[in-house]
Amino acid sequence: MAGAEQVERVRAGLNRAVLANHLTDVLARQQINCVIDVGAHHGEFGRMLRGIGFAGQIVSFEPVERSFRVLEESMAKSPPWAGRRVALGADPGELQITVFEEETSFSAGPAPTARGREMFSALRGSETTETVDVLPLDHLYGEITSDIPEPRVLLKVDVQGQEWEVLGGASETLRQVSAVQVETAVIPVYEGVRPYTDVLELLAEAGLELSGLFPVSRDDELRILELDCIVVRPRGSR
Repeated sequence: MAGAEQVERVRAGLNRAVLANHLTDVLARQQINCVIDVGAHHGEFGRMLRGIGFAGQIVSFEPVERSFRVLEESMAKSPPWAGRRVALGADPGELQITVFEEETSFSAGPAPTARGREMFSALRGSETTETVDVLPLDHLYGEITSDIPEPRVLLKVDVQGQEWEVLGGASETLRQVSAVQVETAVIPVYEGVRPYTDVLELLAEAGLELSGLFPVSRDDELRILELDCIVVRPRGSR
């Protein structure tokens, strides 16, 4: 088992490197000057952005209290980087989030599927719940970009099964951003998740076109469970 886990860690590292290389090109070609990081966890995505040379504004959203405390440390070290402890969704309100005892990024609104619990040990551990505030991104986009001349925004969404709800509250935002990176499901790890094909169709309706698909996780038969999808707005359509 140890050997298999080591192989999986190496494979995951290679996948992240390939994604980072592609994202570097997207940031440059789209001239991105602001990144909205939805589902920031401990700030891993923001630190990766700084590592590949992005020096622009990052605005992160992370609703889980203990994760946000760690995120604050990352933000303080790499300005300009701001954050809010709030969940994003389709409508204003509140959300019950399941927080797993093992410190991972699996905390989520939807319940895990049986297959998800089978594949990921963190989803079989002890859990608590937090009630968090929810706001639509459309309500916040103007505030986020108000101090950025000619904002060119990359929106990243990785919220453990709530991606569809986040995008549902961002219909106007999606027509303004230059690029989107969103984690999507091929074989759902959480209940009620819309498939990646539905997400890509929604993004296409906002004028965004597919730039890359990057496996996030696979099962023991090498079937893809989740994909990071990157879409961009063609230059001629701006």
